[in-house]
Amino acid sequence: MGSDTFDSSASSPATTDHLLPLSTSPRKKPLKKKLLSSLLLFMPARIASFNTLTFFCLTCAWVASYKLSLQGGDLLFINNNLGLLGAEILVSVLSLTAIVTMLYMRKLRRTMRRNMVVVLLVLATALYTYDHGERFEQHGFYNVLIFLAIFIPLNVVIATTYVLFMTIPNFIAILMISLIGLACGINLSLRHYISVFDQGMLGRLQDIPGECNWQGNNYPLVDLLPAGTQNFWAGSMTCKPSGGEIDAAFDAQGYLTASCSTGDAIAVDILPDTRRWMLKDKSKWQVFNHQVLDATIHRSYTQPMLVDDNIQAVVVRCGAQSKIVTRVSPPPSRIPEF
Repeated sequence: MGSDTFDSSASSPATTDHLLPLSTSPRKKPLKKKLLSSLLLFMPARIASFNTLTFFCLTCAWVASYKLSLQGGDLLFINNNLGLLGAEILVSVLSLTAIVTMLYMRKLRRTMRRNMVVVLLVLATALYTYDHGERFEQHGFYNVLIFLAIFIPLNVVIATTYVLFMTIPNFIAILMISLIGLACGINLSLRHYISVFDQGMLGRLQDIPGECNWQGNNYPLVDLLPAGTQNFWAGSMTCKPSGGEIDAAFDAQGYLTASCSTGDAIAVDILPDTRRWMLKDKSKWQVFNHQVLDATIHRSYTQPMLVDDNIQAVVVRCGAQSKIVTRVSPPPSRIPEF
């Protein structure tokens, strides 16, 4: 009896394990699945860190290259380092373009994208404030113009290409065919402009034996631009209809006579004689400009006006029209002081 009880209790655990369902039996999780789960868990943080690192590196490249392009000096320094300054501006343009492209092409959190835009605006303002001069020593204003002249068209092309790629099926094939056609057209146009490059005004040939000739390869790329493209900064190339004509001149006795066809009141701005000014008053354009404006005398014209012999130029105004009247005056009585 005791033996039966012992056998029953001894065989009970084995019988229980056999009757347990398969799902409750302990199993070890595969190592590959553990690694995959960990990778997916930390993937957003790693992507955010990568985006931040990329933004930081590109921003440093943009700021550093643009800062280097602000190096200034005299005319000889600018002339000798013009290629290097241009390359530095180009690097800064490409760096900022990569940042802007990343902002709208990559999936970024709204907070991160907003912070990046704020950082870019602050840095751009700081760079412009640091140097926006218009002289050889400080030429930041011209750097900004060159930077924007490259940056804006380049980013418009990239953004347009991206939008078309996302909306038009088979856009890559269409783009490749278009680029091949454009390359063929440019090649043919360059061949034509190279063949007529030695022709000057009115079709007269300039390639004369014994005279200066073009050395090396000649690629007149500027001729590929539409006529008048480089005059965009000058405004309209057609003259506005004249609202009236000003007739003004100096006579032999030094009197200024003026008349206006519109009958409006005539005013005369007498520009100062700067030949006697000290050199320190002419050393910088901004200082010289203000000095001239401060020394200019404004008078109303009612009858022929006798102007000092030392005055070489006046501005005659009538309504919205103006005319500069000049003459050759006697030499100054003394040499300018330094």
